[in-house]
Amino acid sequence: SGYYDASCSQQCPGGGNCNAHGSCSDGASGDGTCTCDAGYFDLSCSQQCPGGGTCSGHGTCFDGTLGNGTCSCDTGYYSSDCSQQCPGGGTCSGHGTCNDGTSGDGTCTCDSGYGQSDCSQQCPGGGTCSGNGVCNDTSSGDGSCSCNSGYYSSDCSQQCPGGGNCNGNGVCNDGSSGNGTCSCSSGYYDASCSQQCPGGGNCNAHGSCSDGASGDGTCTCDAGYFDLSCSQQCPGGGTCSGHG
Repeated sequence: SGYYDASCSQQCPGGGNCNAHGSCSDGASGDGTCTCDAGYFDLSCSQQCPGGGTCSGHGTCFDGTLGNGTCSCDTGYYSSDCSQQCPGGGTCSGHGTCNDGTSGDGTCTCDSGYGQSDCSQQCPGGGTCSGNGVCNDTSSGDGSCSCNSGYYSSDCSQQCPGGGNCNGNGVCNDGSSGNGTCSCSSGYYDASCSQQCPGGGNCNAHGSCSDGASGDGTCTCDAGYFDLSCSQQCPGGGTCSGHG
């Protein structure tokens, strides 16, 4: 056993037994070629495929005498021996595509609207930030929303008062962490900054207005001025001539 040709002068490769990892075509009519056991390769069956000869149980090895011992990994596995599983159960949580295979690095490319390394986090608002923002998706994102101007809440579903801009008379506390309240410009009041204080917004420059989102628009007149908008001056230069 282990020798071949008509005169039995040739020894089979691998010490006559294909390195104990295959069977040789020996005997007088044999040609001395090895048939390697599964998981072994090269002409003498001396090399074992990666991952214990089985590509770690997650792939197929190009074995045999004509093989080069490379693995072809199953879907969802990567590295030269197919030992590593892609994130999210090998499927990027069903919301992305993994860079798998022997040359892959196991990173996920998330579907639009999903974030985190395993694509497990769907962005709020149905993955679209309610259509009013941009999702911080991809495998490097955290799945949070960046709301468009004038929208607020974690899913950007809420619009700021006054058409989203406080009626053009204030600034809204918008964004994913905002609460949608308006900070009115001087001289404007109510929750949406829709109302202007009397006297052109400044009580005719003769008083101070209760303005702001929580204001009621009333004027507190300066000394010597009166009426709802502080438009009227008391007689005698506003001082009753200093005698009243």
